[in-house]
Amino acid sequence: MPVLLYLKAFLRKRVYLLLSLFFAILILLITYGLFCQMIQSKLAERENALRSLPVTVVLSNIAGTQTDHLEIPFYLAEYFTSGEYSYGGEIQPRAFSSYVKDVKMKTTLYYSLPSENMNRADTIPSSQKLVGITCLEADRAISQDVIDSLAFFSGMGESVFETGTPACVIPRRLLGHSAQDEQGRSFLTISVQIAPASQAATELVLQIAGVYDADDDRIYCPWRVAADQQAKLDGFYTVDSLMATVKDNMELSEFQTILFRHFAEVSPGGKAAKLDDSPVLDRYQFAAIVRDETLRQTLKEMDDSLQTALWIKPLLIVLELLVSACSGFFFGSVQRRDLLAARLVGTRMREIVWILFLQLFAVLLLSIIVTAYITTLCFNVEASHSYYVGVGAAASFGCLFSIRNLRKAAEALAARE
Repeated sequence: MPVLLYLKAFLRKRVYLLLSLFFAILILLITYGLFCQMIQSKLAERENALRSLPVTVVLSNIAGTQTDHLEIPFYLAEYFTSGEYSYGGEIQPRAFSSYVKDVKMKTTLYYSLPSENMNRADTIPSSQKLVGITCLEADRAISQDVIDSLAFFSGMGESVFETGTPACVIPRRLLGHSAQDEQGRSFLTISVQIAPASQAATELVLQIAGVYDADDDRIYCPWRVAADQQAKLDGFYTVDSLMATVKDNMELSEFQTILFRHFAEVSPGGKAAKLDDSPVLDRYQFAAIVRDETLRQTLKEMDDSLQTALWIKPLLIVLELLVSACSGFFFGSVQRRDLLAARLVGTRMREIVWILFLQLFAVLLLSIIVTAYITTLCFNVEASHSYYVGVGAAASFGCLFSIRNLRKAAEALAARE
């Protein structure tokens, strides 16, 4: 009964004290919640950067100085395109190609028109190239004039290079050598050969998908079409250049392990490392360049910032627990006179402790509820139950310390009387 009477009187006299304690605890909890939200945001940004920043793999010569005109054999190129992957004579559970996407390849042949003399290979200019590409970016030698002046016919687009459709993009001046079918589609017939001086040739009919106005003699067709023509002439195909994008950067380390089974790391001296796992080759033929500099630099900057925040976090927790303990001590000490009076009129010490802790518990509970609501709904931060318990325990410890001083004062006052 005395406890309830005292609480009633206290609530009338000490409303501002309760509000001060409430806002002090509330500020501590919200500050910590916002700091945790900042860390979560940094972690999310890091994961987003890790997944979204492109990492490309480019094949080159061993010295890393040449990435075009490599003549990569088909069995190496097929690692990037085949749905199966064999290593050590066994089919592996996961294909090499499943680690990459947007594979860009280029194969170059030479062509002549039917009106040209096919019996004299030296009359074919080396500029008359049939370039098979998977996309325009696959040919790094393509001029900006070609790209700017390129116009696709109706129903056609750059996606034609991703297919095996016998289509092509030609210089506008070659339209005079084309023929049309009954549906109004234009076709170009050419003779294809491996090299300008090669005697072996095969005839190829391509649907014209578009034209360009630049001063160039190249005909562009889907890579698969060029590879098939080379295989028809030579029995196999080769690739001039190959580049791919890593599908999931989270698997980059795993992919690099598989990648460097078949390709060397760049050696500035141009000396290839020994290849132990091949029954045919004793040294690597080509190197693989993993272009992840942007990713590594971005992650380093983010990790440095995150490391600083994680270093500050325990200091912030210690500081807030100290402030919480001081708040609890101040909360008990401010009421010293009233509590001494209650003790002198016969209120037992146990009841005085209950008075203080009921007030403190009510303030802490209200602060935690409000903080959890604000941080969860407004800042999307999950409640840190252990931190809430720590703040409550620190405030209770401070309050207990003030009760200890109060008890000593009460005993000294009783002794004097």
